[in-house]
Amino acid sequence: MKNAMSVFSLNVASTVVNATDNILISSMISTLIAGSYSTYLLIIMSVQQVVYTLKTSVLASVGNLCANGEYEKKREVFWNLSFAIYGVNTIVSACFLTLLTPFIMLWAGESYVLSQLVVLFLVINYFLRGLQWPVEVFYNAEGLYKYFRFKPWIQVALNIIFSVILGLKIGILGIVMGTTLSEICTTFWYDIYITNKYSLKGKITDYWKKTIVNILLSWTAILISCVVSSRISGEGIWGLFIKGGVTSILAGILFIIFHMNTVEMRYMFNLLKNSVRRK
Repeated sequence: MKNAMSVFSLNVASTVVNATDNILISSMISTLIAGSYSTYLLIIMSVQQVVYTLKTSVLASVGNLCANGEYEKKREVFWNLSFAIYGVNTIVSACFLTLLTPFIMLWAGESYVLSQLVVLFLVINYFLRGLQWPVEVFYNAEGLYKYFRFKPWIQVALNIIFSVILGLKIGILGIVMGTTLSEICTTFWYDIYITNKYSLKGKITDYWKKTIVNILLSWTAILISCVVSSRISGEGIWGLFIKGGVTSILAGILFIIFHMNTVEMRYMFNLLKNSVRRK
């Protein structure tokens, strides 16, 4: 029963956070801005669901691995999975920053456009959630739901508090930043703490050192690719395709260069070589 309630809390809380943001924007700012926010969020969540299939596709394999209880192997798989997610999120986040606003202007019109600073924090929120996917795979595979009974609702409460306080001061940007802060204060550190304690059993300091470096490298690649693509002139649908191509290719190349000497990159290269040979 406790596990069932925990699963319910985990599934419902993220929806409640998004709904709360919409309600706060509508009541504190305007329904027009809330409509703009919903348009951006719809696109981000649609892409997020596609990327989310990566998580569900490996859940069964990780479940078998967790049943064997080989901690070193679990940590190896965890970091390889995290590395793949970092790569995907780096490219997707760069494309969001470059293409979201031009696409909204083309699709819905200029009246639905939000400031680029708000878009930045929407992308940061997407990126932070993406960091948790490998963690979620492992705590789902281990069935660690009972440790998450109250965390989602604490996050919801913090989101409301932060968003109201900041929203009154700086508008929609404050509400979006409130979501960022509530994520950092709860999910960002608590999920890996529980997963590491009961599943991976590694040094938590090693996780944070590696994670901080990976975040900095990812965002360096994201920002460089966005700056380069912003210099490209082009309007309409073809302009979006050209900018999207340049952004995704450059972000991917930079990600590979930055991680060239890592164990995870060598693993990916070997995986690619083996798959090519089999064909």
